[in-house]
Amino acid sequence: MGDLMTLKKTFGIIVAILVFILAMVAVSYSWNCRSLPEEDARIAAARVAAMDLAVSLKGQLMRTINEDGAVAAIPFCHERAPNITQSLSESRGWHIGRTALRVRNPDNSPDDWERDVLEKFSQRIENGGAVAEQEFWQICESPEGKRQFRYMKAIPTGEVCLVCHGSNIAPEVAENLDRLYPQDQARGFELGELRGAVTITRELENDAGNSTESAPEERK
Repeated sequence: MGDLMTLKKTFGIIVAILVFILAMVAVSYSWNCRSLPEEDARIAAARVAAMDLAVSLKGQLMRTINEDGAVAAIPFCHERAPNITQSLSESRGWHIGRTALRVRNPDNSPDDWERDVLEKFSQRIENGGAVAEQEFWQICESPEGKRQFRYMKAIPTGEVCLVCHGSNIAPEVAENLDRLYPQDQARGFELGELRGAVTITRELENDAGNSTESAPEERK
């Protein structure tokens, strides 16, 4: 009986230590980020880049579906969409991508900062905020010690998205999705729901961008 009590006590101490360590990691992570005034030029540039990506992807996807049918949306999103995103990243000299809390491709899974922002978006939307208006930016220090400007803009679920991400997916589309994305979590969305976000990272080491960083503050 005494050994069992000692074991339980030891286990409880270990759990408490782990919880403390995780809490400290979370706190130190948040301390490494700072907000920026909305007038900062980097925010305007990120907004333009996010809009350029959304317009390009949506336009080409709709054209593909109209010309070749719903099934053609799958190879477009699987092959061409990443190339379009990569091309935009290279033209800007930033890292531009898309992420979500429920991803189709595991390569698009959010990092800790992105997950936190997506959860902020979800909370704001639950409180009555419009999906299309959700955005967030900060200056952060990466795990490698690099200073970065980070920006995210919410992606609402549009009509064209429902072809592959909705609740009523055509059988031939679902079959192809199952084959290409065995870990797919990105189905069952409703029109207007938060689908994910454009995420932009800009390294600041050689950045001549202008701004005075403020104390940590959540973007409203």
